[in-house]
Amino acid sequence: MAELNRAVELSGGGTAMLAALGVAQAAAGRPEETKAVVAELAERAKTGHVEAAHFAFLATALGDRKRAIDLLARSCDERSRFVVFLNVWPIYDPLRGEPGWQELVRRVGLAGG
Repeated sequence: MAELNRAVELSGGGTAMLAALGVAQAAAGRPEETKAVVAELAERAKTGHVEAAHFAFLATALGDRKRAIDLLARSCDERSRFVVFLNVWPIYDPLRGEPGWQELVRRVGLAGG
């Protein structure tokens, strides 16, 4: 956690690093801290762009699979660089059997899933 907090600091509070910190907090059994990261990113999204993929990481970490799939679909619309990792990033493992997953994978142009 210390390293991720430092990464957030070094990135100037970058949204990707905040999302990574939130995912780690959820994995450490600290969902309230993850929800605080979601709230912070939502606040930032009111005045600037926050990638839907960052919210998808957090929704997945919090176990909100439907929301994660919806956010990943939005990530596809945004042409996010993160969607190319759908088949390989372990964070997405809980989503692989969810309705809409195969469509996401096809939409990105990836095989399998």
